[in-house]
Amino acid sequence: MVGSLAMLTGQHTPSVEAFVESFTDRLEAMGRNLAMISGRHWHGLPFRVIVEAELALVVSLDDPRVTFSGPELMLSVRATKQTARMTHEMVTNAVRHGCFSVPG
Repeated sequence: MVGSLAMLTGQHTPSVEAFVESFTDRLEAMGRNLAMISGRHWHGLPFRVIVEAELALVVSLDDPRVTFSGPELMLSVRATKQTARMTHEMVTNAVRHGCFSVPG
């Protein structure tokens, strides 16, 4: 898992410094996710919990740009891992290029 993460990161980084930053960030996200799964005795997580955990690192969940609606969606462990990786990438992109790249 870590090896594939390194290969994926290496394909899209222009320098060693950028690789280290991106790889470390992704590794920390993976660690957070595994800690949450472990805390639930290796059961999946609700989708909202995954999204909130990633967003809380970059913006207040009370920020008007953040809204949640819809039914609770419980994910399997496998789906939790995949969804957490995808969510991390989406939040990272929103910070770099999207709605969280500028104040308000």
